[in-house]
Amino acid sequence: MAALQNLFVPRARIATFDVTLRIEDLNNVPPLNGLFYAKWKCQTHGGSSPRVPVVNREVLWSHAVRQAVDIPIGRDGVLAPCELRIAIRQEVYSHVRMKVGALTVNLSEYARLSGSSRRYFLQECKLNCTLK
Repeated sequence: MAALQNLFVPRARIATFDVTLRIEDLNNVPPLNGLFYAKWKCQTHGGSSPRVPVVNREVLWSHAVRQAVDIPIGRDGVLAPCELRIAIRQEVYSHVRMKVGALTVNLSEYARLSGSSRRYFLQECKLNCTLK
C-alpha cells in the first residue's frame, strides 16, 4: 500500500534513507526446543535471519541488513510513517513454524539518529521476550 502512495508523490518530496537493520538478540526465552529466526518486511523489501537455537535463555543472531528506504515527505514537511515489521518465529521439526511475537517500528522516528540501539518488548507475545 505504501508503494502505491509513493506513485502519486512528486520525486522531489521523497527522501531516500540508507537503513541498517541489526538484529542482535532475543532475551528472556524459556528453554524451548527448536530453532528461532526473525522475518522482516519494510515496503517492498523483506528477508529473514539464520535459524539459531536457544542458549542460556537467549537467542543470539548479530545479523545485519542494509537497504535503501524511500519515505515521502508530507506537505507540512514531516516524514510520513514508514513501518518496519519484524516477526519472530520458532521452527520445530524443520516443518512446523510457530509465531512467537512481532514488532512494528516506525522508521520515520529514527531518521536523524545514527547508530541507535534499543530493546523492545515483543507484541503479541506470551513469553515476555525482548528484542534488540
